Amino acid sequence: MDIEELKELRTKIENILVGLRQNRDRIMNQVNEVIPEISLFLNDVLNECVEQKDNNKNLPIDILIQQVKNWNESYIYKDIVMMADTIQYELMEAIEFYIQIKENSVV
Repeated sequence: MDIEELKELRTKIENILVGLRQNRDRIMNQVNEVIPEISLFLNDVLNECVEQKDNNKNLPIDILIQQVKNWNESYIYKDIVMMADTIQYELMEAIEFYIQIKENSVV
């Protein structure tokens, strides 16, 4: 994903977060619509971590793996509270982290 796609994903996820916190009807439909993009993002960032590790740079792959597990668990169990927390405190941070990596690699 490029930087613009990441920023678009961030906006979509922010909107979903608001819906989850407000317990809106059909919020899971919106979550389902963005799952492919979230999966692509998570795949990209994990690949980046592996690539950076091969270049002797230690990115927090263990933390990212735990975030993926938390996201997966919240989605499987349709746990709205856990999903909102995972988005707010983990997924959004991972997106910001990856945007910074991308911006620094462009320079």
